[in-house]
Amino acid sequence: MNINIKGTGIELIPEIYNYLSKKLSALGKFVTDDDTGACANVEIGKTTNKQKNGEIFFTEINFTVRGIDSRVKAYGDSLMSSMDKAKDLALEKLRTEKDKLTSH
Repeated sequence: MNINIKGTGIELIPEIYNYLSKKLSALGKFVTDDDTGACANVEIGKTTNKQKNGEIFFTEINFTVRGIDSRVKAYGDSLMSSMDKAKDLALEKLRTEKDKLTSH
């Protein structure tokens, strides 16, 4: 699975990149060997620079698996928590799509 990461309002340091790659490796189990078009475009960043508390970080994942385009977006108090929430939402969406395909 090809993964493209973009930072908005933050600097992408290697620790963030490694953490996100580790989290997105869980999506790889839904990708088959013959699915060459599988990709994920990830955008992480801050919603605003003026807000001091609350959910100010976001992670948005646009991914294509088995020809189906999906999008999830999650907010969190920290960058890591928003990444965790987005990964969980993406896994839930992939499980739902897999169940739909197997039931038909």
